[in-house]
Amino acid sequence: DLEVHFSPAGYIGLARVDGQTTNVCGLLRRGSCDLRASFHEIAAAAGFRDLGRRLATAQAVRDSFCAVAALDYKRPAISDDSLRVGDRSALIPPVTGHGMTIALQSSTTGVPSLLAWSRGEARWEQAKSAAARRQRRRFASRIRAARTLHPFLLDARARHLARTLHRRGLLPVGLMYRLMHR
Repeated sequence: DLEVHFSPAGYIGLARVDGQTTNVCGLLRRGSCDLRASFHEIAAAAGFRDLGRRLATAQAVRDSFCAVAALDYKRPAISDDSLRVGDRSALIPPVTGHGMTIALQSSTTGVPSLLAWSRGEARWEQAKSAAARRQRRRFASRIRAARTLHPFLLDARARHLARTLHRRGLLPVGLMYRLMHR
C-alpha cells in the first residue's frame, strides 16, 4: 500500500512495511516546519493537517526519525579517486520509491570492475570509469524520468494540472510508472 500527499511545502509518502508498521517519509522545503517537533506536528505545520491528525494517533518506532538536508538531485561531479555506489553514484528523486533499490543495484553493477581491478586485469582509473558507464546505462532512463517529473510535484500549478488530467483519465500514469521503473 502506498499513499502520497502533497502541499506547497513538498510531499509525504506512506508505505506499508507490514501489518503493524508503515514507513512515513517526507520531502519538505527548508523552513516549512520545525524538525524538533513530533512528526505529526511537522506534517500539520507543512500543510498536511488531515495527515497530521492521523499521524497523531500512530505510535512512532523509537529512534527511527531521520532528517537529511540539502539533497541535490543533479549528477554529482566526480572529483576524487573513488568508485561511487549508492546515492553517491546516482541520487534519484524519492517520488519513485526506488532509491534503496538503485543504491543496492549500483553496488552490484560495480562488482565486475572491482573484480577486474583486484585481479590486476584493470588499472583503478579503468575500473572506476567502467563501473560509472555501467551504472549510467543501467539507470539513465529511470533517473531522467524521475528528475523530469520531480520539479512538477513541487509546483502547485503543475499539481493542479496533474489532478485535473487524472480526474479526466488523461494522465498517463502507467507510462510514467514504466519510465521510472525500467
